[in-house]
Amino acid sequence: FLPFGYVDHNGGVARAFEVFRWTSVSASDRLVLIYWLVCLPILRRIGTVPIIRIEGGSSSGKTRTVDAVSCLVNGQKSSSVPTAPALISRMSTEMLTVDDNRETADVTPAFWGTLLQATHLGAREKRKSNSDTGTVIERICGALLMNGIEPIHDGKSELASRILTLRCHAGNRTADSPAADAALAQALLETRDAFWSESVRRCSAALALDIEYGERIGGEIDGIFGATKIGRLSAYLRIMYLAWVAGVPERQQRECLTAIDCVWREAFEGLASGALDSLLAEELSVTVLRYVFAWGRATAQSTYTGSDEARAFDGRFVVDTRRGDAYLGPIKATQLARLARTAGRELNAPRAVTTDLRAGQLDRRILDGLEFIRRAGYGVEIEQAKSGHVRYTFAHVADEGGGGGGLGGGGEVGGGGDTWTGH
Repeated sequence: FLPFGYVDHNGGVARAFEVFRWTSVSASDRLVLIYWLVCLPILRRIGTVPIIRIEGGSSSGKTRTVDAVSCLVNGQKSSSVPTAPALISRMSTEMLTVDDNRETADVTPAFWGTLLQATHLGAREKRKSNSDTGTVIERICGALLMNGIEPIHDGKSELASRILTLRCHAGNRTADSPAADAALAQALLETRDAFWSESVRRCSAALALDIEYGERIGGEIDGIFGATKIGRLSAYLRIMYLAWVAGVPERQQRECLTAIDCVWREAFEGLASGALDSLLAEELSVTVLRYVFAWGRATAQSTYTGSDEARAFDGRFVVDTRRGDAYLGPIKATQLARLARTAGRELNAPRAVTTDLRAGQLDRRILDGLEFIRRAGYGVEIEQAKSGHVRYTFAHVADEGGGGGGLGGGGEVGGGGDTWTGH
């Protein structure tokens, strides 16, 4: 972090927000990014800080955006692709570490563990240099900014719930955006003193507001993020919001403290929706059901001539050929895993389904991912036998007008909780 010269006047935060229109993030994502930076001076006081990951296709402006952040914080570009040990070492000394172009293939088990530690300022013990017995403890005390093309959580909600994903798209850059990155960097360097001076004042005001309003705002944030569990980081998210409120005219603050302002609600809902869509796309239990149901529909045969009912998998799969509704079960995880591997081989599923899938793993993922399964359009009924074995019955109700949900999934199944009501 490059030291800054303290100034008394405000306007630095607004100016940084304005300059970031020259990057490729949307206005709502820009709001989140700017106030994530505003609160960095007190991240150790808060104790948790979400990872920011900027994603987008080739030439979407990801690197331009992270370089702009690096200039505002560190006074220069400072991105790299460190190993897991190197990342912890850097985060133990830097207020902000920039991890450039990190993709799923680069996330080793050791690196995955580092990311889990990063949001809660964890620590690790390592051997002291030039010593056979001495050790030192490295404690994370900074935030992590990453960028890449695709999600890196690999369907693991434990990691996805620690990441705020912002999207880059070249169309988000305003028409007056300079082509040269140097012009963007210079504009940010010119506003650094005013930005960080105002950030300190905003953080102080936010902590004062948090005493009275923090629990209420945090609970509302938890509700917005719901199944993504990103709300576990609501302590930092609510300080971000309260830092914004601190800059609102006093006569309007009371309304903003009663309920989250619509601008921030839209930003949080966008993040929650994106995280949920990403988790659904990667969630193993949902992927398994989509392949099994698609294979069941493809192989089901009518029970008798003229019947609207067709069956597959020794009668465990039933589909209404007229309405498109389909049901699978009762079935144990071992049987479902076997069906999934067969369906996966026939339908070119990824290796996670055709080869790596294990019954014990699937059992746990179903129970942990019930809300994701429901949101993907499947009802689920759970029955536990006296022996302790669990059997599942799944339902996929087609959209009105018929048709069936193939690998694309479908609409939500009626009913709440973990059960469905048959038609």
